[in-house]
Amino acid sequence: MAINAETLDQLQGEPGWLRDVRRKALASYESLPAPTKTDEEWRRTDVSRLDPGQYSKLEHLDGQKLILPSALPKGVILEPLREAARKHADLVEPRLFSLVH
Repeated sequence: MAINAETLDQLQGEPGWLRDVRRKALASYESLPAPTKTDEEWRRTDVSRLDPGQYSKLEHLDGQKLILPSALPKGVILEPLREAARKHADLVEPRLFSLVH
């Protein structure tokens, strides 16, 4: 099986509306110019020696301790986007990227 956008969509099992959002985002990304020699140095940072395995699991974020999903208040849903988009499309679709202009 050849791997392309369509087969990835099938493997992901995402709803059509989320696939459309992803494709629109990819098209937007692809329309951006490549960095040039005059761009800021951080844009050309060499990350080839970065080893994610050297870092421990995130336990705190912005001074807040991360909690287990079982400790969340009633009604709060915490799951991967792919699952949430399938199971709770009525909640996710109108809000996903709603603050991005």
